[in-house]
Amino acid sequence: EPAAVEPLVADYAETGFWGLKVYHTVSPDVFDAIMASARAHELPVMGHVPFDVGIDATLESGITSIEHLRGYDFDGVPVASLWADGGRSRERFSSWNRMTAERRDELVNKTVAAGVWNVPTLAVNRMLFDPSARAAVIDHPRFVRLLPAMQQGMQDLAGLDAIFSADSRDALSEAYPVMLEFIKALSDAGAGLMTGTDSAVPGYVPGFTVIDEIQSFADAGLTPFQALQASTIAPAQ
Repeated sequence: EPAAVEPLVADYAETGFWGLKVYHTVSPDVFDAIMASARAHELPVMGHVPFDVGIDATLESGITSIEHLRGYDFDGVPVASLWADGGRSRERFSSWNRMTAERRDELVNKTVAAGVWNVPTLAVNRMLFDPSARAAVIDHPRFVRLLPAMQQGMQDLAGLDAIFSADSRDALSEAYPVMLEFIKALSDAGAGLMTGTDSAVPGYVPGFTVIDEIQSFADAGLTPFQALQASTIAPAQ
């Protein structure tokens, strides 16, 4: 409930948390309450774009950073369809391929105007749809540096495959080049970009996967210098 937000945020601020992360399941009223309390306690807000809020309103809300390109990646998808399966459908992921150039430029310009940063976490997508990326992690010499229990967990991707259907993973694969184009458009327009890898995703090697993410930024068309900046000076800013 919106009324429960302020006491929680006040407690987080007093405890010493430095920011808040929102998820895509919060209601518009709760989201508004979170943003108001965060402003009052001078805490940055980052995270997902709530299904019921959408990307346009979220960009206008004062959010600091959007994770995983959320909101952009379901632009134009009916809210009821998102709630029906948690936003894991082909309809959702193929929205990238339905986005017009005009709409892309509009969203990019709104992002720049709002001063919103993005952390695309492209490595998450690759692990979902690219078997060769999974195999490369396990076959890489760095894999043995992990604790044995973590090695076993990294090799078990059945949980992710159970959540995302083969059809949705195919759609994600088809959309991936468009995501890269979107990142390049954000960069060219001067929007803030940071590398990130999400957390505890099977197939990730802590400390190394971020290097793969830097390479993804270069694959998107950023210069090597810009890709490195996204993992150094940009987070510091």
